[in-house]
Amino acid sequence: METEEELNQLRQLNEALREKASLLEQQNRLLQETVDSDKQLISLQGQVIDRLQEQITLLEQKVEALELQLREDSLNSNLLSSSTRFSLSSPKTKQPLMAMP
Repeated sequence: METEEELNQLRQLNEALREKASLLEQQNRLLQETVDSDKQLISLQGQVIDRLQEQITLLEQKVEALELQLREDSLNSNLLSSSTRFSLSSPKTKQPLMAMP
């Protein structure tokens, strides 16, 4: 009888171990899916970072162009346009007149 009890206990232990192994395999699959999802997320975040860096570069270029235009406009704001200066020039000398403030 003892051997039959031991055999039943071993069968129960074997079944419990199989259930535990099945649960561990399921847990491993879920963890692998999580890792795969995280890898995809990291890849997408890298792409977002790349696009943002491209946008930053474009915005920096626009700012530089606007700053240059502002400097040019500031330098030219004290001068009348060439067509205005020549229309104010003296008919005899064809020299531009001094701009009035």
